[in-house]
Amino acid sequence: YYQFLVTSALQNIGVEREQWGEVINYCANLAWFMHYSGEKNISEKALENFNLTFSAEFTKVSFGPRLRELLEAGFLVKLDDDISFKYPYLHYYFLGQYLADRIHEQNIKDVIVNLCEDLHLRENANILLFTSHHTKSPIIYEKISAALEHCFDQEPVFCFERDVQTLNSLVESA
Repeated sequence: YYQFLVTSALQNIGVEREQWGEVINYCANLAWFMHYSGEKNISEKALENFNLTFSAEFTKVSFGPRLRELLEAGFLVKLDDDISFKYPYLHYYFLGQYLADRIHEQNIKDVIVNLCEDLHLRENANILLFTSHHTKSPIIYEKISAALEHCFDQEPVFCFERDVQTLNSLVESA
């Protein structure tokens, strides 16, 4: 569904299908850049610097047209001098794509473990949810499972005979 929203937005603004992968890769790298720097919003200058780095590492991208394209597609929004992903799901979708594409790299495994350590935080849960959407690798499921094993270490094991007595009394009294 999210991929449909992203590709439909690109199609609606006239981006050629052959360019979709590069634009999505750009957004995935941008989401990682923002996450890694701990920022939800960045200045236009910071985005321009990101663009220069991306252009040097992947493929040359003209900053002005790319910014207009991402704003027009509704991926980014500009408020005053701050630029951010327009909707949280876009940030999670693209960040999940970035992590999934690099899930076998040790630093990304470490990021996933750190996210799992605080799985109760909505942001972490959303990042992991979207990462799992983008990959079939068992690594993410193993890391989530390992984190969940320790969630209730201090709690007694559920016992049907003992622990459903209150429910049974409610049912019997109804």
